[in-house]
Amino acid sequence: AYFRSLEENPMSIRKLVANTICAILVSTTAVAPQDAADAAAEAAGSYLGAVHVLQAAKKTQCGYALLMDVEDLSRKAEQDVLKTLPAKYKKDVASFIPTLKQQSPSVVAKSLKDLEGKLDDKTRCGLVVGMFLGNLTQQWTDWERAKKKL
Repeated sequence: AYFRSLEENPMSIRKLVANTICAILVSTTAVAPQDAADAAAEAAGSYLGAVHVLQAAKKTQCGYALLMDVEDLSRKAEQDVLKTLPAKYKKDVASFIPTLKQQSPSVVAKSLKDLEGKLDDKTRCGLVVGMFLGNLTQQWTDWERAKKKL
């Protein structure tokens, strides 16, 4: 029955995915960049936000869909960011990490809840985890580009 309604309204899932990605980006984006260091700090915040959302997803009923060691990824991402950022941003970013960790489970919960009853559990998990992985890939790419400009 759901797939029939999805065929009738295919934009509903696309809109939900787009809105969720926007919410993630808005919640992890700092001040607009003014120079390379500012851009790197913004990219670092978005990258760490994506990592911690994925880490939160691993701890849900959808964790089985992630075949990677997210704890190790999180640790390495934080180390990379904190050793690479200019000194003037390190303290701010380090103090922002606990906030990212605290807010990430609610981002994941909202994404899963928004699809509840619309998809079977495996499809819902695959969609949500895939969306978060795609976001992580984009944020990592942006971080790597910003690092090269420092």
